[in-house]
Amino acid sequence: MTGSRIFDIHQHFGLVQVAQGPAMPDAEWNLDQDYRQRIAIMDRFGIDQCAMSPTQQYERPTGQPDTRRFNNLAAEYKRRYRDRFPVALGTVELLHGEKEGLAELERIAGELRLDGVVWHHHFQGTAMVDRRMWPFLKKTAELKLPAFVHVMAESMLESAWQLEVLADAFPEVTFIGLAGMTQLTQCRYLLGICRRCPNIHLDTAALFSLGRVLEEFIEHIGSERIVFGSDLYLDPLTYEVPYVLLGIRESRGIPAHDKENILWNNARRLFRLPG
Repeated sequence: MTGSRIFDIHQHFGLVQVAQGPAMPDAEWNLDQDYRQRIAIMDRFGIDQCAMSPTQQYERPTGQPDTRRFNNLAAEYKRRYRDRFPVALGTVELLHGEKEGLAELERIAGELRLDGVVWHHHFQGTAMVDRRMWPFLKKTAELKLPAFVHVMAESMLESAWQLEVLADAFPEVTFIGLAGMTQLTQCRYLLGICRRCPNIHLDTAALFSLGRVLEEFIEHIGSERIVFGSDLYLDPLTYEVPYVLLGIRESRGIPAHDKENILWNNARRLFRLPG
């Protein structure tokens, strides 16, 4: 088992309605309680630090103020618990319009000092290649923020070919494809896409466990472009055990330096963190 430190780039606060179990209303969510429950899980499995993202299933009855509220919570999570959560991401909604979204991107990078932008188009109601993404990604490039996009195989709104379109249109943006390596066919698509688009990184959330696909990605695109992510929600709990982490740790086919890249080094480099 590797003794590498571990950075998880893919955790969410807030509710997720697709998981099993009852979720508490947004109004009852408590940041400090979330922190205590979250670090108990992280400590159990040796996860040192993490990047925190808001859920994209938050309710939006007032529109843009609701988005701002969740971005504020992401910034507060980082401010209050920076030692374990030195990175936090914000989000913008295409359906709130270009003017509101561009202003919020400026606030994400400036006032809130968040470290990237995350989209989950399946839950936000637009396709990844919706043309309204273009001005947002142009601004993301200007602000030098990485773009995190979910590439869920089951969703037509997040199909893998759309990530290639975005990465090709914005080669100056670093894209991190989240929860993409979930099916064997999807992995084959993504392997070709990553070969063609060097500005795409992938996380390991919900990694397909058969066929040793992670080793194939390491061989063809390098471990420097793969980052550990677990997709942890607490409300309700999305998993009891991070099997992807155990698989990486225990693998005899992945060299130690590649494990260190995936579990720690790549996230530190991506977010320009010390150590």
